[in-house]
Amino acid sequence: MKSRTLVQLLAVGTLAIAAAVPAYAQASKCQTVEFSAAVLERFPRIREVCQDVITRDGQEYAVVKADLLRVRGTTARLRPILPDGSRADAMNISFDPARRVMVDGRGVRPSELAVGQTLSFYVKVTEPVAAFEPGDDVPLAPMAMPAAEPAAEEPAPQMPATASPLPLIGLTGLVLLALGGGLGYARRRRS
Repeated sequence: MKSRTLVQLLAVGTLAIAAAVPAYAQASKCQTVEFSAAVLERFPRIREVCQDVITRDGQEYAVVKADLLRVRGTTARLRPILPDGSRADAMNISFDPARRVMVDGRGVRPSELAVGQTLSFYVKVTEPVAAFEPGDDVPLAPMAMPAAEPAAEEPAPQMPATASPLPLIGLTGLVLLALGGGLGYARRRRS
């Protein structure tokens, strides 16, 4: 009985180690790649949000996953996903409106993108350019990342001021009238 439990524990431990090795190897690629100073200036948390480093056409790219916040014209606003599931600061990426973007395994037009979708994009290691995962049979075509916008978030929409304090004032008056009537009634009963 004890040897069977020991064998099960060893099997579980071996599987856990086997699962951790690829994740560690992937993280170390992101940590050891030499990002240019311009990339680090434009995107200081690139090492944190990097999922993997790939090579295409002799160039290295950091793979980043992000939630789509909005699309305006030819610019998408994205919030990169950190490995722990939290989100980094939002950033903008320009795109070619004639090209398709890969979303959930299929190519879609940028005009068909929906807020909340998770997209993959690639940041070139040597210069501050990025590209979405192409959804058509054309090579990766990075575009310059627009200058950083101020970190200020859009303010939350304000609720309309339709309520009035009059019902509360009326209710307070009613409670005071009932209290006065109750006290008068109690005084008359005592006398």
